[in-house]
Amino acid sequence: WAVSWWNPQSPSAIKFSQGMLKAKNIDKIKFCMVYESLGALPVRDFANGTKAIDKLTGDMEYFRDNYFSHSSYLYMNGRPVVYVYVARSWKNFTQDMLMHIKEKVGLDILFIADIPYFGLNGDPKTAISGMIDGKPIFEAYTAYNMYEARLVREGESATEYMFRESLGIFERWSRDTVFFPHVLPKYHDFRDGHPQLVGDPPGLLTQLQTFACLRRPSWYNNEFPNLMFVTSFNEWWEGTSLEPDAEGKYGFSFLDTLRRFKYSELQCSNDEAAAVGVNVRQRVE
Repeated sequence: WAVSWWNPQSPSAIKFSQGMLKAKNIDKIKFCMVYESLGALPVRDFANGTKAIDKLTGDMEYFRDNYFSHSSYLYMNGRPVVYVYVARSWKNFTQDMLMHIKEKVGLDILFIADIPYFGLNGDPKTAISGMIDGKPIFEAYTAYNMYEARLVREGESATEYMFRESLGIFERWSRDTVFFPHVLPKYHDFRDGHPQLVGDPPGLLTQLQTFACLRRPSWYNNEFPNLMFVTSFNEWWEGTSLEPDAEGKYGFSFLDTLRRFKYSELQCSNDEAAAVGVNVRQRVE
C-alpha cells in the first residue's frame, strides 16, 4: 500500500499515524510512502540553491524517524522504498544528489521515480531525470497514472486505453531501466471534461498478464523483487476503487482477480518478467 504524504502536519499524515498504523491487522499489511513532491518541495529546480535538496533530505530524515522502523514498512533487499510522485517535474537532479541524500539520512533508500509519461517522458533517453550518458539517474521507475483525458476514446475500456497509449511507453522504459509498471482497472473521474474508462476483472487480468512480461534490460540481474502497482484512488472524484462499493456491481471480483494472479501460474518467470508482485496505491483522506 503506497500512502500519500505531503508533510507531517497534513490531515492524511495525521490520520494515517493515528489510524492505519494502529490498526489491528497492520502486521498483515506492507506500506511505503508516496512523496508528493508537487506540494512537499518549495521548488523543483535542484539547481536553484539548496532549497529543494535540503527539503527533500529533511523529509527523508522524517521518514527514517517515523516510518522506516515500522515492522510493516516495505523494504526491498534491505532497503526502504520511497515512491516519488511526479519526479518528471524535477529539473537538474543528478545521481550525486541522490547519493548525498542517502548519506545524510544514513540509509540506502530505494527511490522509485514517477517519470514515464507522454511526450519527452515517453522514452528514458529524452525524459527529464531519465538517463544521462546512457545511465538511469534513479535505480527504479514507475508511472503513477497514465490517464490523460484528451486521449480517451468514447466508450472504450481502461484495458484498451492502456494497451494503445501506455504499452509502448512501458516497453521503452522497461528495456532501458528498472521499471515497475502499473495497471488501471477502471477510471471514472467525476469532474467535467474527464471521460470515463470502463473496466472489469477480465480486463484487469489481461493487463496484469501483459505488463508482467515486459522485457528487462539486458544488464539487469534481477536485483530487486518484482513489483507492480495498481492505480486505485479512494478520493471521491476519481472512482477507481477496487473494493466493493455501494453500487455493488463488482463486489470482491477485482480483489479476487489480483489474488488469482498473484498466487497462480499466470505470471512470467522471474527472468522474463517486469513485475509479478502487486501493491495497491491509495491516498488517505
